[in-house]
Amino acid sequence: MYPYKTYTGTSASLATTSDRWVKAIVYQYKNSLLDTTTKRTKTATHEFRHALSVAHPTSSSTVAVMQQGVLNYYDLKTYDKDSLKAKGGK
Repeated sequence: MYPYKTYTGTSASLATTSDRWVKAIVYQYKNSLLDTTTKRTKTATHEFRHALSVAHPTSSSTVAVMQQGVLNYYDLKTYDKDSLKAKGGK
C-alpha cells in the first residue's frame, strides 16, 4: 500500500501514519498464503484500514486485524475498532 499526503497530476508525496492522507493505492498480490476467500477478505480489510490511515499495533501481543502477518482470526478486535474511532468515528 502506498499512502500519499499530496497527490496531483504532476507530483505526489508519500505519507506516514501521522500525516493526513489524500490518496492511498492498495495492491493485493496473489500468493500461496492467501488460499481462501476468508484470508483474502481479511487482507483486503487490513489494507483498506491502512487506506484510512490506521497503523499496525505497536505491541506484538495485540490481537487485531491490523496486526502484521497471516492470522487465524478475521473479525475486528478492540484495537481495530478503537483505532478507527480515534480517527474521528463514533
